[in-house]
Parts: sequence; C-alpha cells; structure tokens
Amino acid sequence: MWGKLGKAISEARAGKRRGIVALALTALTIGCLTMLGTYENTGIYFRGEQATAQVTDCRWVNPRRKPSYYICAGTWTLRNGSTGTGDLRGVKNKLAKGTPIRVRATKGVAHAKLGPGTPALFVFGALVAIGSSGVLIAQFRRRDSPSI
Repeated sequence: MWGKLGKAISEARAGKRRGIVALALTALTIGCLTMLGTYENTGIYFRGEQATAQVTDCRWVNPRRKPSYYICAGTWTLRNGSTGTGDLRGVKNKLAKGTPIRVRATKGVAHAKLGPGTPALFVFGALVAIGSSGVLIAQFRRRDSPSI
C-alpha cells in the first residue's frame, strides 16, 4: 500500500513540476519577445533628444486591406546642428506638409509618441525573463528523477 501511495505522490510531483516548467518557459518566451519588441524604441527614448520635426510627406499604406494607415516622413534638427530625415514613427493620421510635430529623435529615426512606458515595458520583459529563467534553473537543479 505504501509503495503505491509513494508512487502516486511522486507522479503528482512530476506532473506539477512539468506544469511549472511549461509556465516558466511560456513566461520566458513572453519576456524575451517583449524585450525584442521594445528594444529599438527604448534606445530611441534614451539616446534621442527632443526636437521639432517638419512633415515633408504623408502616404496612405495598404488602402485595400486592414489595417490601413498613413506613414509620414519629415526632417528635424538636433541640438548639435545635424539634420535628420526619415519616417516619423507614431504618426497615424495624415498631416499637411510643413506641419511641426514634437518628436524624440536621433540622426536617423524620429518617434512622435514615445513616453516613459516604453522603457518600463522593456524592463518588465527583462524582469519576467530573468525571473522565469531562475524558476527553470531551480526546477532543473532540484528534480528528483529524470522524468521531466
């Protein structure tokens, strides 16, 4: 009787452990994808500077399918006097040529709607990835049998 009970408890632990490992792998994937998705904009947030861009062109993208939206291009001047040109990220509505818009910009990229939530989301992804990695390491270090 005790042998069967011990075996049942061992199998329950293995099942629970598999669930924890699956959940930690899912969290690790979500954390890494969040970091990957916000990495470039986080770089713009920290390396860029506030500037005013002038819209030079807005074009309609994908008019026959959803989602369809506008992409605007513009020029901006940085504090050191260098001029940047390119797409104005974060602008989804058509703007008239010459319209000034506040952006956070580097030499090659400008983003119109980039708030402090962007780096916070990157840090959240990093914390989720690190935490789930710790759970995975702990689970694999203390497993009793190679059943996982």
